[in-house]
Amino acid sequence: MKGASLSSPSVAYRHLEKLEALGLLEKTQHGEYAAKGKARVKGHIWIGKRIVPKMLVYAVAFLGILIFELAVFALHYAVETYEFKIFFTLLTLITGLATTVFTYEWLLQRKRARRRIQTEQTQNSP
Repeated sequence: MKGASLSSPSVAYRHLEKLEALGLLEKTQHGEYAAKGKARVKGHIWIGKRIVPKMLVYAVAFLGILIFELAVFALHYAVETYEFKIFFTLLTLITGLATTVFTYEWLLQRKRARRRIQTEQTQNSP
């Protein structure tokens, strides 16, 4: 009970009942609780057995696209026309901006979550 910051076994039982009512848990024939499936968490995506923030997934995807664009630009720079170079430079700048925005948003979400956890821990400590 102390590790979970619960005052009594009845509080733990009540939380298990709530999770069962929400459809996240089911009681087995042996009286044990088992998870029914993966829960949906706002702003996150399940990748395999891990839950990852959506903004991080988007940032990594755009970073991959940016690296690919830079490689193509470097290979074609000497043989392409001036218009192509301008177009591709703008395209690369937009992709770089998207990468930056998604990375910044992910860092903000992470900071807010850590702050929320710290305030909850200070409120629950004796």
